[in-house]
Amino acid sequence: MITPDRVSLSQVCLPPTLPRRNPRNTDRAVYVRSLNSKLVLPSDSLTNVDTAQIDAQVDQLTESLLSSYHAACPETFPRDTPGKQPWWGADLERKRGKVRKALNRAMNTCADEDWDAYYAAKSSYKKCIRYRRTTGWRKFCGSIETCQQANRVRKVLAQQNTPEIATLRKPDNTLTSSPEEARRILVETHFPDCVFAQEATMAAVRLKTLDLWGKRVTQHTGLLEELNNELPLTRAINDRIPKQFIFDKKYKIQLHEDHRCEGLRPTELRIFTDGSKTGNGTGAGVFSEDLNIHIATPLGVHNTVFQAECLGISLAALAITTR
Repeated sequence: MITPDRVSLSQVCLPPTLPRRNPRNTDRAVYVRSLNSKLVLPSDSLTNVDTAQIDAQVDQLTESLLSSYHAACPETFPRDTPGKQPWWGADLERKRGKVRKALNRAMNTCADEDWDAYYAAKSSYKKCIRYRRTTGWRKFCGSIETCQQANRVRKVLAQQNTPEIATLRKPDNTLTSSPEEARRILVETHFPDCVFAQEATMAAVRLKTLDLWGKRVTQHTGLLEELNNELPLTRAINDRIPKQFIFDKKYKIQLHEDHRCEGLRPTELRIFTDGSKTGNGTGAGVFSEDLNIHIATPLGVHNTVFQAECLGISLAALAITTR
């Protein structure tokens, strides 16, 4: 649905603005100089001239005056008057004046009743504007009868008002070569803590690990190359283990969340292991109140969660054997 908010009625209702000359802006010095250079006195005596010669002299004088005036007073386009739409009227002017008076009074007195009066006048003014805009748009749409008018509306609605970002100068004194690079420079300059590039780099690493990375050169390809140059370890082959589904398990998992002695035999021990990964790094831990085990091991930033979980289990088994 096309609403009056999307297109201004002045773009499709009003005729195009034509250039014109303002005689008040005429440069008199240019006019006199141009006219003196174009005026030529007749060589024959004025007593022996016929009607054709007089007409020729008049035409030459007229042409000299007009050309000198056009040279001294060029055509200009009149200034646009913003806010003056076809649906604007005297009632809206009065309502806008009331809103301004109510605002000035409320700011001077700071009284609650004056502020309430200002808000009421402003709400009435906005409702009247919405009504007049909608009514004017419906009236215009109902008055379209020819293909030329409909085609003009289509051209206005098809206009693209999203210009591309121009070339920017990078910190190394070179210029950007694409709109995407210019946007990245703007984000890095005005939002230095933004994590768009980091998230894009992590997505590229995940796709490369899953063997889903394409060969075409794109912006993400450049991010991955920058990471590989900064951290050559990322070029190493990843030990990602493919997912497998085991439906015939030979073991049984029991979870006890109540009292420590409930359901446990005296010979059983409780040992907790865990592995996790955050933005700061990866780590593994082991805890057992029965064996008095408290182990926390950092693994750095390049290990996976699966590696941390396996290391936690291995540390727990090693702690049990040494007790």
